[in-house]
Amino acid sequence: MRRLLMAALTLGLPGSAFGQSSLPPLDLDLNDPASEETEVRGVVQPKDEAVIAADITVTVLEMPFREGQSFHKGDLLVAFDCRRFNADIEAAKANLAAATATLRSNQELASYNAVGSLELRQSQAAVASASAEVRALEARAVNCEIRAPFNGRVVETMINAFETPAENQPLMQILDDSQLELHVVVPSRWLVWLREGDEFEFLVDETGTSHLATVQRLGASVDPVSQTIKVIGTFADRPERVLAGMSGVAAFREKAN
Repeated sequence: MRRLLMAALTLGLPGSAFGQSSLPPLDLDLNDPASEETEVRGVVQPKDEAVIAADITVTVLEMPFREGQSFHKGDLLVAFDCRRFNADIEAAKANLAAATATLRSNQELASYNAVGSLELRQSQAAVASASAEVRALEARAVNCEIRAPFNGRVVETMINAFETPAENQPLMQILDDSQLELHVVVPSRWLVWLREGDEFEFLVDETGTSHLATVQRLGASVDPVSQTIKVIGTFADRPERVLAGMSGVAAFREKAN
């Protein structure tokens, strides 16, 4: 006979509503048979999230998207004033062209034994050094434009256009809420019957609505102190009013063995 099983959990939400969160152990007495007949609380998490930063110190020219706005993968999120970088790249390419011309000249002279082997090796090294300089500058210039890694929304912007952030300073926090995840922690003894693909109900505190969800995957390890394991689920259908960071109650039903 199937009976409703739920377990009590107090969630410590992070300072930022959408930041990385860690679920504290269940406050359960696992030696008490009645402890399973309480509530299992969970938190709604985005499929993907990221804090955008850049390893260059230049002025921001453009930030087209503001907090709460949606964007698509590949859209421009941040554009920097990289005229100095572009000028440095052109200068480095000119040095590479000059070093290459010198090398070709020395190679031709070497065919007539008109140049020493040391001078030839030096010109070869000059080309390699100039080429490496071009690649290094071009690699840094890639950060002159930051484009969206996935479809999503802007959670928070930490800087405005025409400001100059420090190197690796956070610029923007983004998330992909196209598919929300449910993170709950349950007693590890539930592994006797709990499986991937099992269905459960999730009642969202903020909206008061109940939604069907499915266990997507189980945690990789059991917490040996609290004897609990994390369970990650997904909504059967994406609820329109549910946002990442909301919390609620998950209700599971034990299956007969």
